[in-house]
Amino acid sequence: MKSSVILLGFVMLMGCANYVPRKQREEISLENQINTLDYKFILPDTWHPFLDIHGEVSFRPVKYSQKRPIVQIHLCKIRSLENEQVSLSEFIENMMKNSKMTEYVQNYYYEKEKIQTVFGETYLIEESYIFNGKNSAIRSLYFQKKESIYSYTYFSTESLFNKFINDYVFIFSKLEFKE
Repeated sequence: MKSSVILLGFVMLMGCANYVPRKQREEISLENQINTLDYKFILPDTWHPFLDIHGEVSFRPVKYSQKRPIVQIHLCKIRSLENEQVSLSEFIENMMKNSKMTEYVQNYYYEKEKIQTVFGETYLIEESYIFNGKNSAIRSLYFQKKESIYSYTYFSTESLFNKFINDYVFIFSKLEFKE
């Protein structure tokens, strides 16, 4: 019995010693994830990184740092084409054709345009919709880098979209992939 009490006390002590407050865990996780990104770019002084609702690194203006961002930029690798024979244009066509956005939002609208960027063939997709009574807008750039397709996305409420669109363009212009 005495050894059980000592063991229980030891386990509790170790559990308390390993406790890291939630905010500090998030900061550690954010820093770790930033260090493992396969890209880098320069953010305007008024922007900062954060972990989005999916636990992925995204970026938003410091001014809008509330829990649910109303302005955010996200870059992610969305598909590896290593062993596939799918072109970027086929991928975009399939993605748009199979989109389920209209099931979740109202007044969904999109436009697609093929453009050239420093990454070559790039698809610009502009979307707008109403979700939970709020008008939202998304601008995404889809491009291929080596054997992967990336999405660089700017999400905002419709009322703030034009306010930060130049930051979105600036950040993309400073995007570099680590080799």
